[in-house]
Amino acid sequence: MKIAVVLPSSEPYSQHHGGALARWVHEVYPLIGSVQVDVFTPSWDTDFYPSLKIRKIGFSTIKYKSRFNIINRVCEFINHYTYPVQIALRIKLNKYDAIHILNRCYYVDILKRINKDAKVILHLQNDNLEQLPIEARYKIISKVDLLLNCSNYLSNKAIMISNLSDRRKIKTIYNGANQNRFALVQNKSFNEQSPKILFVGRLVKEKGVDLLIRAFLGVLNAIPGAELHIVGSLHFGDNRVDEFISHLQELSINQSSIFFHGFVPNDKLHTFYSSASLFVCPSVWEEPFGMVIAEAMLSGVPVIASNRGGIPEVLGDCGVTIDPEDIGCFSKAIVALLTDKGDLERYSKLGRERILRTFTWEVIAENMIKILEESFNGIASK
Repeated sequence: MKIAVVLPSSEPYSQHHGGALARWVHEVYPLIGSVQVDVFTPSWDTDFYPSLKIRKIGFSTIKYKSRFNIINRVCEFINHYTYPVQIALRIKLNKYDAIHILNRCYYVDILKRINKDAKVILHLQNDNLEQLPIEARYKIISKVDLLLNCSNYLSNKAIMISNLSDRRKIKTIYNGANQNRFALVQNKSFNEQSPKILFVGRLVKEKGVDLLIRAFLGVLNAIPGAELHIVGSLHFGDNRVDEFISHLQELSINQSSIFFHGFVPNDKLHTFYSSASLFVCPSVWEEPFGMVIAEAMLSGVPVIASNRGGIPEVLGDCGVTIDPEDIGCFSKAIVALLTDKGDLERYSKLGRERILRTFTWEVIAENMIKILEESFNGIASK
């Protein structure tokens, strides 16, 4: 089976500048030997090993020194609207059995119109469908041959806004974690006097980092030696400071126990997980999955996470869920877990076992093979 994988025009196939979409493709498709995959992307880095064929699409933006940077803006505008058309024409020329579109609903119509015989897979990591008018949702779901979602939370929402005849197309394929990279530290111990609390993610309001800092200030009253380590940046690989990050720094200005580490690439994160006593994911939006939660659990780090979106599907009963906007209860939950060595050790063990059973990339690849075979019959084994 020959598959064209289409990343959004804003997401490079890169460990440093790409996100969950690029990582899913990078981790899963090399494990599926029965398919030939070409990745269409605006750019790529050699830090993702070249086990897949990369096809770079789009104009290079021109750095023009002017007040309005007009040439650069024109190039970005042209690229945004012509990117899927360029890909559609390349796909038609090279004749693919299937087109795997990640997170861009509006690519479906363009790619299907030019490649009528190819099967179309739309793979969502966010609730993109709900943002569209009702008629547009029905149209997109009717045109795709397979609608993949990264959690049952998203799949159930898609089922609610689809026609009965289209619901068989809707399936869940989870994200995962790399069991070779995120290994359990041998004889892991939990420092009760100076525990390290870890956050990993983008520093944007919907991730709830400001609420975590406020909750942590309450934790210090009970555990004065606790530390909060914040790993992440505005965007992947982008350490610029915007208004919200400035606000986070102001909240932490008099605290020597709060550390900002900036962006850290995925292949370096294991050093932070291995030294953490507790991982916290305080998302205030309906987080569809939470890949960092799976990575923390696989590393044997106990987790406290928001009760929003698809997060409870990842965590199961192997961690603690909280309402991050209830700061008092949030602080108490952190203190309660950090001061209970038995629960820390239990969640460490159960969490790792859960990820190994359900959420490693090897398991995800096996599930993807089954979905392709069930959905496309003979095509998947070509």
